[in-house]
Amino acid sequence: MKLINLLSRVVSAEVHIMTLQLKVPKMACSACATTITKAVQTVDSEATVEVDLKTKAVTVQTAKSESEVRKAIASAGYPVD
Repeated sequence: MKLINLLSRVVSAEVHIMTLQLKVPKMACSACATTITKAVQTVDSEATVEVDLKTKAVTVQTAKSESEVRKAIASAGYPVD
């Protein structure tokens, strides 16, 4: 019986990770990329952020909602298209 209760808790605590692909037109340099990465990680410390400066694309793997991630990036001074 205890094992079933434990498994129920583990299943209900399951986290859904999603991949977001965002365009950040004002991103121009590695300092911008670092600022954006830190902004995303303030809302999700476990997020993975990949930045392509040439295409101005940011790929984020996160458990947070897209709106939260967009808001964090915009708050850092980089509006997302």
